[in-house]
Amino acid sequence: MIIALLNMRGRYSNGMSDKWRDINQYMKESKINLLTVQEIHLMQEDMDDIHELYGTRLKIIFSQNKNH
Repeated sequence: MIIALLNMRGRYSNGMSDKWRDINQYMKESKINLLTVQEIHLMQEDMDDIHELYGTRLKIIFSQNKNH
């Protein structure tokens, strides 16, 4: 099993589809089974779109700090 960590630093904050396309491709090319991602600026509303596009490949679990 390959586990990795990626800090996005807010990268692609205006382009959700590009961000998740790149993450999906990165995981596939690197044969990563579990990827933890920090600073992705994900909101609950984005989850439906992401799962629609990548639901068979990516399962996203996230927590959000309500103060930021």
